[in-house]
Amino acid sequence: CFPSDGIVDYDVCQEVEDDVELRAVVERATLLIGMHADGATESIVDIALKFRKPFVVVPCCVFPNLFRHRFVPSLDDDDVGEGDHASRKMVPVRSHEQFCQYLALKDSHFVVETLPFEGRNMAIWWDGVHRDGDDQISKRKQGADDNDTNNRNENIKH
Repeated sequence: CFPSDGIVDYDVCQEVEDDVELRAVVERATLLIGMHADGATESIVDIALKFRKPFVVVPCCVFPNLFRHRFVPSLDDDDVGEGDHASRKMVPVRSHEQFCQYLALKDSHFVVETLPFEGRNMAIWWDGVHRDGDDQISKRKQGADDNDTNNRNENIKH
């Protein structure tokens, strides 16, 4: 269930909330998995956050023309403004590496690991627990602007 028509403000979490059967399936799940889930990858992450479910995704395709709302801080040192890394220029997600960064920045509790096989092998996972007592779901889905990304986990472990 992802927006095949490219609607940027599509809210998969609301769709799950509104669909009694779909919500029941998610609530009964003990783990959400997306292995090369294409356009559904971000939805899996968002639903896991919303329902506090452990998940693992192994992203593959980025679909930059379909998901134009995705932005990450530039990793280019030339894009750092006056001051520190908090003023990094935001750039559209166009590469696999940027997509993994984008997903990892949704919550500081996410872990990024490289799996022991060739190809798209970057896994992003979460055990469903916020260890610092923070009960808020991802601010990105609550309408925070993309500059809040700088307040989240800026380093991705590889």
